[in-house]
Amino acid sequence: EYADQLERFSQTSIEDIYGLPAQQEIVVGGMLSRVRPTLVKNGRSAGSKMAMLTLEDAKSNKIDAVCFADTYATCSNALELDAVVFLQGKVDRRREEPNIIVDKVIPIEQARLSLPRMVKVVIEDAPDASINGESKQHLNKLREVFRQGAMRANGQAAEVVLELHQDGTVVELRLNGLRVSPDDTLLASAETIMKALPGRTARCELHGAPKISRRRSIERHGEVRSEGDLAFAMHEDGGMSIDRLDN
Repeated sequence: EYADQLERFSQTSIEDIYGLPAQQEIVVGGMLSRVRPTLVKNGRSAGSKMAMLTLEDAKSNKIDAVCFADTYATCSNALELDAVVFLQGKVDRRREEPNIIVDKVIPIEQARLSLPRMVKVVIEDAPDASINGESKQHLNKLREVFRQGAMRANGQAAEVVLELHQDGTVVELRLNGLRVSPDDTLLASAETIMKALPGRTARCELHGAPKISRRRSIERHGEVRSEGDLAFAMHEDGGMSIDRLDN
């Protein structure tokens, strides 16, 4: 049911996280197969709740994640067993297996508004199509839809890209400086106009942040490595880290 959105908005797969270095920022989606709230015992967050999570995909790949107190306070309503969510955070490799330090939890129902970084309009011309007055009129209407979408944008906004296919050639045009709210109003209005384009087929696609390149990630954050035998430790500031055990 959610496969398209999980693929479109995840920057990496759960399986591929195991090949990423520490500190790599990620957005990854899946189902919460474990949600275990617990209390912080020490520090400024003592008495506050945090949670240990497990995220699972359709192939039964799993990865653990941690919501510390500050994050838990803002996202606890989304942390339900079997809920489909996106986790936004960083890879942590202070255990034998990597896990995710969670900064934000986005329910799948909110993903289409919260996660798109790009609205791509793909227009494919029929062999005998030409730019006539009617086509220009519809394109002007489409431009106005995006202008109005830019006026509604606040917080997370997406850039607009036109991808034009004609005579075997593909041209990509970025509307520089234009960032829009990828809401239902924009998508419905754009779809209505695109259906009326004479001699053309068109569609509107939402895209999340770029997929993560393992090579570039390693160049930026260093090689992938485990830290040996480790244990959880609570710090005076209320945070929890995972430290090496002395043999």
